[in-house]
Amino acid sequence: MKFELDLKNEPISSEALIADMQRVAKALGGASLRYREYKSQGKFSPNTVMRRFGGWNKALELAGLTKVHQYRISDEELFKNLEDIWIRLGRQPRRKEMSKSNSRYSGSAYDYRFKTWNAALRAFARYINVPENSTSGQVIPQESDGTRSPRGVSDRLRFRIMKRDHFKCQKCGRSPATDPTVILHVDHMKPWSKGGKTSEDNLETLCSKCNFGKGNTE
Repeated sequence: MKFELDLKNEPISSEALIADMQRVAKALGGASLRYREYKSQGKFSPNTVMRRFGGWNKALELAGLTKVHQYRISDEELFKNLEDIWIRLGRQPRRKEMSKSNSRYSGSAYDYRFKTWNAALRAFARYINVPENSTSGQVIPQESDGTRSPRGVSDRLRFRIMKRDHFKCQKCGRSPATDPTVILHVDHMKPWSKGGKTSEDNLETLCSKCNFGKGNTE
């Protein structure tokens, strides 16, 4: 009987990754190979392939396979989708949760754009934390020299207020995480029409019912 080692977590060579991609592509009879196809029939994780070669199309190129056509999705679209899922869950999403039907884009779309899920989260945090007086992106300028800030709340500021308020209505405590029918709004505590500012200390998270009810009493 031959003595054999059973080694765990041995590094996978680039050659082995490329060879396995070629094997799967040949078995499928195609000149290219999609992420999902390799995920279902490959020996290794497609995320390992992407991290090793810097992207799925780069790996295809090195394997001598035709690149997959990629529809251009903007960073803002990916961030907005992540923001929506975050609000719906009431917490930071996990990568695997992005592949469910309530997400417009799968986790692989974030891997392709940002290389890793953690890198995507860091990019999202930078996007959300853009100062309100920045000229980059959709933000609300601060009041200065007696000029009032606009009434509308930017997507970035809206998300920060909801996160501060734990994605719950500040009047009734309802949340999309426990009741999917709940729709959250961010509105002024002191009405904008009465001089209230569009600023973090004058904004709160309310469900649609409480927000509309508040409007009827003002």
